[in-house]
Amino acid sequence: MSLHKAYLGTSSVALFSKGFNILSTFGILWLQNAIMTKADFGLFMVAFSLTFTLSVVIATGFQSLILYHVSRRADMNPAEVRTIAGQVFWLSALVGLIFAFFVYMGAGFIADIMSHPPLEHWLKDMALFIPVNTMAVVLPAYSRARQRIKETVFYQEIFLNFLRAGFIGLIWFYSLPQNLISAAYIASALLPVIILFITAPVWPGLQTRFLTKWDFIYGLKSTAFQVLNQPFRGLDIVVIGAFASAGVVADYSMAVRLAQLLWVPKHAVSQLQVPRMGALLEQGNKAQLMLEYDALRCLSLLAVFGGCAFLALFGAPLLALFGDYSSALPALYILAAASIIRTGYGAAGDLIAMIAYPKGSAMISVISVIITMGGVALLAPSHGSIGAAYAILIGTLQMFAGFVYVIEKDQNIKLMSPFILLMNFLPALILMALAAQVLPSLVCGLLMVALGIMLVGVDRSLFIFIQSQRKTAA
Repeated sequence: MSLHKAYLGTSSVALFSKGFNILSTFGILWLQNAIMTKADFGLFMVAFSLTFTLSVVIATGFQSLILYHVSRRADMNPAEVRTIAGQVFWLSALVGLIFAFFVYMGAGFIADIMSHPPLEHWLKDMALFIPVNTMAVVLPAYSRARQRIKETVFYQEIFLNFLRAGFIGLIWFYSLPQNLISAAYIASALLPVIILFITAPVWPGLQTRFLTKWDFIYGLKSTAFQVLNQPFRGLDIVVIGAFASAGVVADYSMAVRLAQLLWVPKHAVSQLQVPRMGALLEQGNKAQLMLEYDALRCLSLLAVFGGCAFLALFGAPLLALFGDYSSALPALYILAAASIIRTGYGAAGDLIAMIAYPKGSAMISVISVIITMGGVALLAPSHGSIGAAYAILIGTLQMFAGFVYVIEKDQNIKLMSPFILLMNFLPALILMALAAQVLPSLVCGLLMVALGIMLVGVDRSLFIFIQSQRKTAA
């Protein structure tokens, strides 16, 4: 199979799963807002975001170890690989359980600090989500590292979201207590883990020691990088919860959940791109690395432009489906602009991880977190969800621009052409103008379509990539 067909097959699976996830996300959001008041939804999202962020941060170091040993250690036999995966998996579950204990015990203290007393019961209900979601992230990495993408996508995304939507649907249909929503989130993450483990069990093999001091240092670096690199993955909602009302949290949470759907194209191609980047770096094949980097960025950016055009035209009626969320519309447009910036810089975040965190990347991440979280804390109390969205936009721009600068300097490669920079900033400015009601939505939607046509007409990387693979196949 040619490389572009492999990308097409992998991306098609991921896009199918994301298409299903989009529908399930809409369904889950609608069901939760039908079951809960807007204020309760906002408080639940704070509890979910805190537990989710902790689980993802914990899982990152362990996940990176599995990806490293399985995809880059060709010298190891399968038995050793399974043992390492088992040691990593069970250790991650133990660490997650320890954090869950502290969150449960400190739930009242956290709720008092945030001045949201009802938050306490949501934190206690969601504490067990930390180890469960940690396992749900770490175990599929074993399949992903072996490039078993369909299996990974099905259990980690499709099946999980199907279960979550089904469980919450039962709560709504039978008018069950709203606190069972926490149980629905936990169960929907746990069942895929159980099935994956039954089909391909990984045991720690305690009689054999494969994890070394280097592994723990590498894992800690990955974890530290996750803490600094992902201000958009839940911590922002937690900070808003500490400085703004539950209604503002609900508005921002709704906007960010919908805006994150624009990450789908980039995530779809990254399923195969990230493992290949590691292999190409190992081979020193920078020419092929850049060819795939540019082509897949063009494809992802084109899809995001289409998504932004849809939001410009139908964002208002879309938000109205979930309740009184008209005040979340400007934040949605600004977060969509941040998604364009994130996509337009390509897989810089993954690439900088592959080159073992070159000097300077940590400082970039620290500055980004300070800008983002400081901006959220400063702007959310006075400007609500709009202020928080602008803080995310600025932090995203600083972080990815910094990553690209470090990679270009360290690897002596060119990631951003002047035209791609234009394709980053011009649509972002158009969406900001729409948020400020300077441009009408119809004009903004048409401009997004025009920019997509311009992108395909000027940036030929996607066509060059396909043609090169056809020549190779011939």
